[in-house]
Amino acid sequence: MKKHFLLFLLIIAPLFINTINACENNAKLILLDEKHYETNGTIVTVKFPQIINVDDKIKVDINNLILKTIDTYLDEIKEFGKNQSTAHKLIVEIDFENYYSDDDIFSFSINSSQILADSHLQKKFFTINPTTGEIYNVEHFLGSDYQNIILTTVKKQIAKNTKNNPNLIYFDEEVNNLKISIDQPFYINKDNQVVVVFDQFQIAPGYMSLPSFIVK
Repeated sequence: MKKHFLLFLLIIAPLFINTINACENNAKLILLDEKHYETNGTIVTVKFPQIINVDDKIKVDINNLILKTIDTYLDEIKEFGKNQSTAHKLIVEIDFENYYSDDDIFSFSINSSQILADSHLQKKFFTINPTTGEIYNVEHFLGSDYQNIILTTVKKQIAKNTKNNPNLIYFDEEVNNLKISIDQPFYINKDNQVVVVFDQFQIAPGYMSLPSFIVK
């Protein structure tokens, strides 16, 4: 029995190792640099990522996209800092998150969290073909009827969420009047599912952060 078990391990071990290596060789963001600075009105930490395991041309394009997103966040902070007192500084952290990666899909976000009296979270989501550099939108995964699919999913999940947890609050008027565009924020989760995301305060109170819904 032991011999058979050892033989089984010898057979599957290389397959298991190859699976791990395949995952490690997919596109992902890693930390490149971290900078910290203060102004009269802000305390800012920026974690700069870079993409790895893609061709050089794709790497340049995606890294430029990331830097442009970070610059947009920083520009917003500069405008806020001009009118902010030195006694109560805005604390900002800009970072990143990997969600899913395979040969054809790489999904990630660049995030900005801001804390003063309350907290405010922003995320810019990207789902990209790591081979061609094509930036995907929701229609690529859900088809031309993506608007109805998303609206139906969101309303059903909100009904279920509020039934299971009466403490959850959604803005009924905003939900009923949702307009889903081709630029609807979304990402691909670890189970290769589409997850649509709404901005903080868009359809729910701020304490519920960024409401998200899995579209099966």
